[in-house]
Amino acid sequence: MFTKRISIVVMGLAVVFLTACQQTKPAFKCTDKIGCVTIKPGEPVKLGVLEWAEYDGEEQTNSINLALGKWDNKFLGHPIVTLQEDEQCSAEGGTNAALKVVADPQLVAILGTSCSSAATTASRIMSENNLVMISGNNSSPALTSVNGQQPGPDWHTGYFRTEFNDVLTAKTAAAFVFQKLAIKQVATIDDGTAYPKGVVEAFGTFFKELGGEIVLNSSVNKEDTNFEPVLKSVELSGAKLLFFVLNQPQ
Repeated sequence: MFTKRISIVVMGLAVVFLTACQQTKPAFKCTDKIGCVTIKPGEPVKLGVLEWAEYDGEEQTNSINLALGKWDNKFLGHPIVTLQEDEQCSAEGGTNAALKVVADPQLVAILGTSCSSAATTASRIMSENNLVMISGNNSSPALTSVNGQQPGPDWHTGYFRTEFNDVLTAKTAAAFVFQKLAIKQVATIDDGTAYPKGVVEAFGTFFKELGGEIVLNSSVNKEDTNFEPVLKSVELSGAKLLFFVLNQPQ
């Protein structure tokens, strides 16, 4: 009987000792500057997909779906759900599309947009909601950096892209026109939106640095279908080449 009591006491002390040695697992604390999203077991990982429903936006969406399909639409055991919205290749469309997807508290990131004009507003909304956005098609210098020296006017924390900066396109085009084609007088036209305007402005800067002259710098409205007036201006300007950057379908 005495031995039995000793055994019970020893076992009790062992339990107390082991319990005391086990430290309570500290609660997770988010230290990321952008923020964290809580995803419980079995809940999906949600990605916003903001692409233009027409033209190259369809290709971007198909590429995203193919990539996710390689993972069987799963990440660390969680199903991946995409919230797809048409950004309509416009600043207004980017705003509407971004507002729809960020309304979901389980959204972890955004893929897109197709058009730089849509990204100027969508990236701001994304950043204000402490998310991350990655585009495979935006190329406007304004979205990242101008000449790699200072942040672009439309850059926001959390925005990244895998597409090249249009500064590279403009610099290459300016060198080709001035050095290879030996043309010194050029007219430029854009439609006022982020992509065309960024390329044209960068082209003009590099072309003038090489010694060339921009004899006409004009714009058209995105909805225009009659380009005869602006082309007549080009003809009268004395330009030897027209650098005309537009979005589809112009």
